[in-house]
Amino acid sequence: YNPSIGEEEHKYHNPDHDIYEQHIRVNDLTTYMLVNNVLDLQDITLFLSGDYALSQNIDATETRNWNDGKGFEPLKDDGKKMPFSGDFDGNNYSIRGLFIKRSQEESVGMFGECGKTDISHNVIENVILEDFNITGARFVGSLAGFAANSDLFNIKVVSPKIKGLAVVGGLIGTT
Repeated sequence: YNPSIGEEEHKYHNPDHDIYEQHIRVNDLTTYMLVNNVLDLQDITLFLSGDYALSQNIDATETRNWNDGKGFEPLKDDGKKMPFSGDFDGNNYSIRGLFIKRSQEESVGMFGECGKTDISHNVIENVILEDFNITGARFVGSLAGFAANSDLFNIKVVSPKIKGLAVVGGLIGTT
């Protein structure tokens, strides 16, 4: 489903709450908030424990011009030391052209860090990552720089350009 856009103009943010959880559970059925474009993808940072699904292929080539040349901001919260802990279903759609250039930073990837707990893992599945250009210092990968307690299924990486000083992988930097 598509959440409504709040006063802050981010659809995953509710100005009345610090942490906004707008997903519905009915008899253990999880509904996913739709990610319709690259701006929605970046806004996942506002609610890292939400459940998301791609609604279509995403062209992320514009991220090359974001943040004074640093590009997309990896999905994590360094200040609160919070990884992405929700679920993400790509619905077999692709994300193409994501650009991140953060050569002085650790845990660099679309999800900078992802994971949940030893007992309850988060799930990332059914997504194609194409033509990603990712640069970081340590723990660098297309999907995630660092992943712990994450279940990853059916993820395809096509033509990545991944650079880092140490602990670099095509899919994940380290787990």
